[in-house]
Amino acid sequence: MIELGLVDGTAEFTYFDITNYDPYAPDFNPEDPAQLPIELDSAPTNVGKYLVIVYLPYDYSKFSFDRTFTIEPATPKLSISAVPDKLSGGKIELTVSGAPDGSAISVSCSDSGAVITEENGKFYAELPNSTKDYIFTATSTATDNFTSGAAECTVEVTNKSDPIIINPPKPI
Repeated sequence: MIELGLVDGTAEFTYFDITNYDPYAPDFNPEDPAQLPIELDSAPTNVGKYLVIVYLPYDYSKFSFDRTFTIEPATPKLSISAVPDKLSGGKIELTVSGAPDGSAISVSCSDSGAVITEENGKFYAELPNSTKDYIFTATSTATDNFTSGAAECTVEVTNKSDPIIINPPKPI
């Protein structure tokens, strides 16, 4: 077993954004600050390529090593729901959640005849009284840290016809 001689203390981390740093690129200019690593105040949370240097206390000096890592865009947990989701025609409210901040949201329907409106961030659809399933799709656009997303829900419409009177009462 090898004794490393680590002493009590806390590891120190220094982070650099190296998204635009490529010293092997033909047009690399070490005088251009935009092409150099950028030291960060804290651990990164945004999409990009990073370098971390870890300093560990070792005897009376510090031991260090570095690693590069990449943060990829996350997939949003988009969802859509309808109230009510079973009816005999009429107006429904569609609720979309899980879209990242700054993302544009849109809602479409498998039936182009369904009219979808948006009022104050809420979506509504008017559905006819005919037996049919409608599939509503919510989409969100990509942002700096998220990919685009999509989710679906189904609304079941059952035709509710007027009652048929077989033997109408005789007028008095």
